[in-house]
Amino acid sequence: VVSTQSTGSSGINAEYGKQWYQRRVRGLYFTLLYFTLLYLYSSEMRFIVVLASVFAVAMCGFNYCLQADSSLPGYSGDKRRAFSDKQAAMDACTGIMDCNGITLEPAWGNQWTLRMGPEVKKSPRKETSYTICKFCRFKNASLSGPLSAGKNNYTTLEKAKHQCLYRKDCQGVTESDFREFTLRSGSEIKESVKRRQETSWKLC
Repeated sequence: VVSTQSTGSSGINAEYGKQWYQRRVRGLYFTLLYFTLLYLYSSEMRFIVVLASVFAVAMCGFNYCLQADSSLPGYSGDKRRAFSDKQAAMDACTGIMDCNGITLEPAWGNQWTLRMGPEVKKSPRKETSYTICKFCRFKNASLSGPLSAGKNNYTTLEKAKHQCLYRKDCQGVTESDFREFTLRSGSEIKESVKRRQETSWKLC
C-alpha cells in the first residue's frame, strides 16, 4: 500500500525556508559572478558581461503550483503590489524575500498581487492563487512517466529538489535502491515493485 506523509506545518515552513535560502544564495552567486567577470574582462567586454548576467538571472525561476479557489494571507512587504500579467507577478515574487506566492483578485479588475502566505486559505471571492511549490513525501512509491529532460539523476535529495523546482517538466523526485535521486516528469504515484525500497517526493 502506498503511504503518504504530509510535510505538516513545520515541514511546510522548512520547505519555504529552504526555498528562501536558495533564492538568496542564487542572488549572491550571480552578484559575485557579475563582479568577478567585470574585474577580469577589459572595458570593451563589460557591456556584454552585464547583458549576460541580466539574462542569466531572468532565466531562473521557481515552479508555481495552482491553488484553485484560494488566497494567500497578507501582502508581501505589507504593501499591495499588483500586476495585470500573471508571469510578471511570478517573476517579481521570485526575487522578494517574504513573497511565497501570488493571488488573483477579481474584485480589483483581475489583478495579481504578491502575497506573504505561506498558508493557503479557501477563498469565498473566487480568487485563484499560485504558490511556490513544496514537496510531499510518499513511502514505497515511485513517480510515473519518463525522466525529466537533461541531467536527471543526482546523488543528494537536496540537489534533486533544487533542480526540480526550476524545470517545467519536473513533477517530483524518486529515490532508487542505490541512493540515486531521479527527476520525474509524471505526476501519478505508483506502488514500488517488490524488493525495491523507493521513496518519492511530489510537487504539491
